[in-house]
Amino acid sequence: MPRLRFPSMTARSSSLALACLLLVIASPSSAQLEHPAVRDARMRLVPYGPTTLDALADLGRVIEEGRRYDQMDARYLRAVAATDLLVLGRMGTGASSADLAAALGVGRDELLTFLRSELQELAVGPYEAESVDALHAVELLQGEAPAWTEASTRRAVLGVLSQVAGSEFSVSDLAGFGEDPCARNAACGEPWSYFDEAGRRAIDALQHATGTLRSLAARAEAGLDPLAIALAERIPALEERLATIELRPAPNWQRALRTPTVVSGSGDPCAADVVVLHVDPHKLRLVPRPRVRLENGEPVLVAPPQEHPLPLERRAFITPMSTVTEWLTELGHASIALSVDPETPSLTLWQVIASVEAARTRLDQIAVVDDEGRLRTRRVRVEDEAPAGEAQVYVRLGGYSVRTHAGRSVVLPRTMSNDGWVHDQQGLRQAVGRRRGVSYRIMNIAPARLLLHAVFTPEADRATLVRH
Repeated sequence: MPRLRFPSMTARSSSLALACLLLVIASPSSAQLEHPAVRDARMRLVPYGPTTLDALADLGRVIEEGRRYDQMDARYLRAVAATDLLVLGRMGTGASSADLAAALGVGRDELLTFLRSELQELAVGPYEAESVDALHAVELLQGEAPAWTEASTRRAVLGVLSQVAGSEFSVSDLAGFGEDPCARNAACGEPWSYFDEAGRRAIDALQHATGTLRSLAARAEAGLDPLAIALAERIPALEERLATIELRPAPNWQRALRTPTVVSGSGDPCAADVVVLHVDPHKLRLVPRPRVRLENGEPVLVAPPQEHPLPLERRAFITPMSTVTEWLTELGHASIALSVDPETPSLTLWQVIASVEAARTRLDQIAVVDDEGRLRTRRVRVEDEAPAGEAQVYVRLGGYSVRTHAGRSVVLPRTMSNDGWVHDQQGLRQAVGRRRGVSYRIMNIAPARLLLHAVFTPEADRATLVRH
């Protein structure tokens, strides 16, 4: 049986070797000579190896023939060691369940039920702590959710480490083994704040796995834990695997873009590989879809956001800004989704679009953040004139002017509400109807939020932004 080395555990999870030593002192057998077969099996179970199954079979004979106190020691050693072999099976090592059942003298289908019954009876006195921990492992193997109150080697192996050792896993798989650090600290910073709760829990699980591996290595080296010793040879490969994992949890785009929320009436979920260029009145922020990996056990963003200031002095014309064009050219992204702070002047937005085009970067989506922090996008193109057959919307400070595909003109003035002046989005949706494409123009002095609300109000597949 190969040796392995395993993730983290606490001192509370007593090792089999140490527990066995304590039993010599604390159990009834300490008052008398220990049964030779029990003593021999105890020595052969640290570490687990080729003779482990034979030792379990020998313990079975002691249980059948030995004295009562020898029977309790033998049952304890056999049940805990057998559980460890099942746990090791989750890591691709250890004995097969058929061979293990044969060594215990039970049917393969009865193996888990048998161990559960044994461990429940053994959870008393000096056997209690280790038996309860092993019992929880059996419960988990039976598909239950045991009430583990403390960390343990078995819990770590059956949890996040078995996921890490596997070829595939998802964020949701890992999330069940982690905690949300932002639940403990509402002001948690980057990169945690870039992701939703499930993503933060998944990152925490990976981070915990790193600490677990270090703890297991120390316990294996000290010879304290036969399960850790059995996993010792696997630890370097698991550490390497952890270092190469990149998670792509669902982002909290409101935090990633640092933009106020714009609640949209429509739009599509963002693409998995989206790169967002966010415009605010003073700077640009280029944000790839956030991804995270571990470096020295700490989560870091892969391809973190980059910022570039907008020139302080800009002419009031729609012309490229040379420094922005150079920056975008150096970054070399083929296409982007454009996001805009709601209070950015429309003239600034058009100057950024001109700079994007000068950098030969394709602008193919416009994006908003909905009220749940998700990015929603709409396909977009930029033209000098409105394409034939599209409804045309002119976004003014005073409302919307709409020319429908049938040539009918509709004026939708803004109205006063308790929250101030509002544009008639419902009227816009009705006037435009369900269209494949809608064209938009906007006053240069109008804030970008008016354009964003207009673009994401009608049910359309594409938006065309028309230059002035």
